[in-house]
Amino acid sequence: YEGSVATADLDPVDLRFVWLDEEDWQGSVPTDVDPNHKIFGYGMGYRHMCRFFTGPPLVEHHALNGFEWLLRIDTDSFLLGP
Repeated sequence: YEGSVATADLDPVDLRFVWLDEEDWQGSVPTDVDPNHKIFGYGMGYRHMCRFFTGPPLVEHHALNGFEWLLRIDTDSFLLGP
């Protein structure tokens, strides 16, 4: 979805959802790391996700050009007010 969302008594806001390809979020694994080894029970998928949301893969993504703010919410999040 891309477009403006009208909210009660507020100016419209720009809202955009962007599909990420695997190369956008999955970083390379160093050669000395076994991708099947879990650290504290967390596999490579979880570790890729953590790196993506805390480092260069997200903040340098082309879809964020021109934006000043980013809000990341989980699938079980609720927005209860403005």
